[in-house]
This record gives sequence, C-alpha cells and structure tokens, in this order.
Amino acid sequence: MKPILTYYLLLGFLFVRSNLVTGQDISVSHPSGRYDSPFFLKIDCEAELRYTLGGNTPGPFSALLPDSLAVGFLIPENNYCLIPTNAIEYHNNHWRNREFGWRPPLNEIDKLRVLKVRGFEEGRAVTEMLTLVYQISPNSSKLPIVAITTDSANLFDQEIGIYVPGINYDSENPYNSGNFCMRGDMWERPASIHYFQPDGSLGFTQEVGIRIHGGATRIWPQKSLRVYARRNYGKVFFTYPFFGENAPQEFKRIILRSSMSHWHERNTVFQDEYLQKLIGFFYPDMDVQLSRPAQLFINGENWGMVAIKERADEYYLSSHYDMPVDEILLIEPTVDRIEEFDRILQFCRYQYLGDDIIYQQIEEWLDVPNYARYILLELFLANLDWPHNNSKAWKPRSEEGKWKWILYDLDAGLGRTKEKSIAMLVDSGTPLGTIFNALIQNDDFVDLLRNEWIRMRDQLFILDRIGPLLASFIEEYEPGLEAQIQRWKNPSSKTKWENNINEMISFLLERPRIFDQQLKEFFSWPDDDNEMGVFDAKLHWNLYPNPVQSIFTIESDVFIQSNWTVQLLSYQGKIIMEKESEGQSRVQFQVENLPAGFFLVRIYSNVYQASFQVIKSH
Repeated sequence: MKPILTYYLLLGFLFVRSNLVTGQDISVSHPSGRYDSPFFLKIDCEAELRYTLGGNTPGPFSALLPDSLAVGFLIPENNYCLIPTNAIEYHNNHWRNREFGWRPPLNEIDKLRVLKVRGFEEGRAVTEMLTLVYQISPNSSKLPIVAITTDSANLFDQEIGIYVPGINYDSENPYNSGNFCMRGDMWERPASIHYFQPDGSLGFTQEVGIRIHGGATRIWPQKSLRVYARRNYGKVFFTYPFFGENAPQEFKRIILRSSMSHWHERNTVFQDEYLQKLIGFFYPDMDVQLSRPAQLFINGENWGMVAIKERADEYYLSSHYDMPVDEILLIEPTVDRIEEFDRILQFCRYQYLGDDIIYQQIEEWLDVPNYARYILLELFLANLDWPHNNSKAWKPRSEEGKWKWILYDLDAGLGRTKEKSIAMLVDSGTPLGTIFNALIQNDDFVDLLRNEWIRMRDQLFILDRIGPLLASFIEEYEPGLEAQIQRWKNPSSKTKWENNINEMISFLLERPRIFDQQLKEFFSWPDDDNEMGVFDAKLHWNLYPNPVQSIFTIESDVFIQSNWTVQLLSYQGKIIMEKESEGQSRVQFQVENLPAGFFLVRIYSNVYQASFQVIKSH
C-alpha cells in the first residue's frame, strides 16, 4: 500500500499548492463544445502556459502552449482503449469468459479532443487547472455525451489505477480481485466531467471524484463509474436537470452505468432502465431510479454507451422525499444488522401473523402494500440475483415511519419464463423470505397480493403498455449502438441486440400466464374473470392486402429482430419466395406474375412462428 499512500500525499501537496494561485485569468478563444470543423485555439494568460493532450496533468516541465494550437486537424490514434481492463482470457467455449473477456476495439474509435492547461511562474502553479473538451463534427451526436477526464494513472496505473487488474489481482481468485474490486475513499480519484447536450452545447462542467461502481460487474471490461460531488472538488452537488424539469435537480452522486451489466449474453443495453421506467410510470410511489442514455468518453476516447442514473442511496431518497439525509435510515437487509429491522425479523419468525391483532403490529412497522407490490414485481421478473442480493429497505427515522423497499438492478431478470421464483423466495432463508413466509399466514395479506397481481397482470404487463415504451427505448438507444459494438463487442452485433430485445419482450408476453398459474397453485386461488390465455403470435403479424393483386406486405407490431424469415409457398408446400426481415418491421413481396389462387405464408423467428393463407386475385 506504500505507493498509494505516497500518491495521496502527493495529491495533498498538489491541493495545497493549488490554493496558492495568484488569481490570474485565462481567456480562451474556443470554449468546450462541438465545432463543425478544426480550428486554431488561442489561450491568453500573463503566466507561462503548459499543456497536455489526452487527460494527463500538466506540470512545470510539460510542453509550452504555442500562440495558436491546431485542434481537430489530426485524429488521435487509439491509446487507452488498448489497455486490457480485466485479466480473464477470452474463450469461446465458456460463457463467463465469453462475456467477461477483454478485447481490443474492432477499429479506430471516435475521439474527442482533450486539452489540459495550467499557468506557471518559476515552476510554481499560479492558475487553476483548465480542462477543455472538443467534439469536432458537423453533425450532432443524437445522444448526450459525458466526458470524464483524469490523469491516466488514476485509471490505468498498475499500483493506483482503479480500472485495471493491477497489483491487487489474484489469478487464483479472478472473479473477486483486482484494483477495480477495491472500495472506499482510498480508491476514489479526482477527475473532471463535461456534459454535452446532443446538439453539442455544454450543459455543465465540474471537478468530481470517481470510483468503480457495482458488485460482480467490476470485473467486466466495461465498468460502471460512480461520480461524486464534494466540497473539496469545488461543489457539493451536481445541479443539472439530467432527467427533465419535473425530476430532482440536485444530485450528490450519479452513476454512469455500464450497458454490459446484463446476464448470460442477453445484453439489450437497457433492460434495467426500461423495466424501472415501465414500473415507475405505473406505480409513481414505487422507489425506482431515473435514467437516460449517454455516450461516455474517457480521456477523449469513446467508452461506449452508459445510462446516467441516480444512485439508490440516502441522497436519492432525500431528493425525492424532500427530507434531510440524517433523517433517513437505509439498509441492505442481507448485510446490515440493526435493531429496528431485526425486531421485524424476530417478530416474523416467532409470531403467528394469521392473528389479525398480531398482523396489525406488522402493519405499523412495514408499508405492507409497498412490500406486496415489490415482492410481486421481483417474483414476476424472475430475478436470479435476488433476494440474497440487490435488496434495500428504508424508512424515516421518526417512530411513525414505515419500512419501504427500493426496486433496482433488474438485469438478472427476464431469463426463464417458467422460473419457480415463489418457491425460491420461500426457501431462501433471507430477510425477504422470512417476512414473506410470515405475512402469507394472514388472509388479508394474501387477498392484497391477489388483487395487486390481477391489477398488475391486466394493466401493467400488457402489450399496449410494454410495446410503446419499448419502441421509444429502441429509438433512444439505437444511435449509440454501433459505437458500443465497435468498442466492446457487447452486444456482438445489431442482429444480436435485436434478438435479445425480442427475447425480453417474449418473456414479458409469456410470463403473465405462467406466473398467474404458479400463484394460483401456490395459494389455491380460484380462477378469475380475466383468465389468462396463451399469447398468440399470429395476432401480431399483419398481412395486407388480402386478396392481393401485385404487392403484399407482412408487418410485425411486436418483433423487431432481424432474423425473422418469411416464406411464400404453394399449397403443395413448395417454396416460391423467401425473404429475411433484416431488422425491419415489414417485408414485401411482388406477386403480380403469380397465377391466381391460394398460397401460404409462413413466418419464422427464433421464438415464434405463424402461418397465414393469402389469396392471389386476377
């Protein structure tokens, strides 16, 4: 640890030195932002200006800034993106390595131009650090851009770099070791953040601290970053409408969440964000995280897509409930042991909640309707990384405050439609399982579950609700997909991405019927008036006109994947024409040269198939 301590002593020295500035002004001809074409940058200051390109900190011996610096005429070569960000070899025959293995970019990646400038006199810094970030392009980016700039050692040095395996990597413990698995203040690094709107205008810039964020995903090549606002960096909060004018405007911490955090090669890039938004619209009082997609650049190099996201912590709750942070009690029940919550667990273990008087006591401690909705959602989504993980409960510290649950990290859901998640929860031995096993002793709670599920089934997880929102997510995220594929090869292709989305919507269409039956069997519920039927794919492919004279169209209102195939066959089964959808929602056939009569249309996907009869008229 000695090198790290030395590093922090040096940082402290630099911080003290930076407070000795003389207040000299620096004037810049071109502020950070997007420019249509290359330009010559002029920076004026009475002090001697030293500069670096690519993010490193300029010192008294760095290059002297010329009177005019050419910006954007040359494209920087790939640099930091060629540094391996995990130590796991890539093997085709093992899914964990296939997902986790680092690979270099497919080709030259997009770049921003990053410049750091500081004024010196007799080797002493006399100005604040100036960080400039430029996008040289005649076209807008379609996605916001988040540019993180920091000394490269902060990320990639073997001793102090937080983004690499480094000196803390243990080859005998590859999934739980490495610099990127280290936590706490000692592994926070100073950086600057520039946020650009899609049109290239600068939203804000701020000095910040960054850490690696997440659990097991720390060992993935593309990692999530947690960004901190702190007084010693300059500002206590981020003040910016990331999520619109009607959402919180101040943030203590934000997450730049890797789109690689999905399970088992089913990376849709946005599953967790989509599900949280879908559920948050339906349940406005459910604690979910707001998010929006962005393109991340680190030291000027394209780092793929991320979701800018709230962090589910005390500051998140404070901003949403307008409460002081010190009046909020937030725990992870599988990890934290506190008396107030242990009292509930002990009560559930040793009391019979079928007794209404005893059940009323639980209702005084626990927001039971919130718990019922939370449990049903996690069970329906078949989250495999829950309930032993990814659960957070909170309450106001006042005596009348009730425990509620935060819904977050849903990437491990939507995998197996027949997952028996109820049995998993009952047998889990977790705090959530303990409470569930106690509450289902009470008929009122079981009735609450049943009524809430019927509402959820008939109003939330329906095509009319999940389809339009999914279409908006596809439209919002697609502009950044190509760069994500080139940078990380995850997802491996646009076709793979579309297939993954199709699997996600297939789960959401099939799971209600299956989960409905599981609930009825577990609780011995009777059938209700809106009995679930089997999802009929045929209803979601349209063929028109029929009869047809010259051109007919097959169109899907659900499936956007690129590998659905359409065949036109004679009634004897001979294939006359065949086409691939190639990522489009429609396929057309020219049939004017075919004889009049009856034909068959068959549609195949990796999930569903359907058959139609079409009439060719004269």
